[in-house]
Amino acid sequence: QLRELVVLDTVTGEVLWREADSRGTFNSTLVGDALLQSDTSGKVQLRQVVNGMPLEDAAASLVTRFNDMLQIRGTDAITLALNADDSGQYYELKRASLVDNVERWSHRFVRSSLYAMVNDSDVAVLEGDGRLVLVNLERGELQEIGSIPQQLMSTKSKVYLLADTQRLFAVVEHKNLRALYINMPTLSVSGSIIAFSRQGDTLWSVGPDFLEEKKSNVEDNQPKQVATPSAHALALSDFEQSPVLVFLEERVERPNGLFFRKLRVTCVDKQTGKVLLDWTRPSDQNGFHRMEYNQLGGWLDLESSGLRVRIHPTDEVTPSDN
Repeated sequence: QLRELVVLDTVTGEVLWREADSRGTFNSTLVGDALLQSDTSGKVQLRQVVNGMPLEDAAASLVTRFNDMLQIRGTDAITLALNADDSGQYYELKRASLVDNVERWSHRFVRSSLYAMVNDSDVAVLEGDGRLVLVNLERGELQEIGSIPQQLMSTKSKVYLLADTQRLFAVVEHKNLRALYINMPTLSVSGSIIAFSRQGDTLWSVGPDFLEEKKSNVEDNQPKQVATPSAHALALSDFEQSPVLVFLEERVERPNGLFFRKLRVTCVDKQTGKVLLDWTRPSDQNGFHRMEYNQLGGWLDLESSGLRVRIHPTDEVTPSDN
């Protein structure tokens, strides 16, 4: 697809200069009176807006800063870099002008901290002691969200941070992660999950075994089947819009010489952590490959190669003898 950069005079509408980008690799941003261009290979250049000529001296210093950039907001850059004044012991997250380098705000965090962009306006920072904060990139405000218990932090292998418009979720993985391949955006989960509100409250938390099925007793005179270890995948499609966490499981079963897969869908309320749906079905097909949340209708659609499941909210029903 052919793209072209065209620069017009704002007063007369005259075309000042134009440049073709046949590969569609360039991104361009106005920075004061200059044009910042970057491509997919990492090359960065600063050009004069009026004629497109490169600004070599300015570009040289800008390239160094660009490698540390998280975001450009107007004529300011949000950067995350090791602070040389502290012998590299701290990262500095700051906002400063690309034009005159005037600093708007800054925060320091220990080097072992983890960072995640949760949306266009906020960065979540998880410090080594488990403290979780949210930094607003526009104003630089730092908000305490909560903390992950030290016992979990000391045994973690990875921590993932997910977010919707109201909540943050910390998925703390341990070394016994059991990966599950599903042909759609998912996150393999075998650790603990902690849900936080954006206001700074811990909503709920669960351990690594909260999705394990309760197994019935096996009589002594029956041979015990060795079950393939289960794995759970947290669906990420439409994560911000969906009111539930959707966990998918695909388990191989071999009872009495048979071979089939058991598909399982578990829906957990994001606000309370309550399991709203736990659905299973045997299948001779592979697992689900598509999920979509219909915000207007309020339902979830899941599809596999031979199965379509629609999940929608309903009033709670109390089981009866009938």
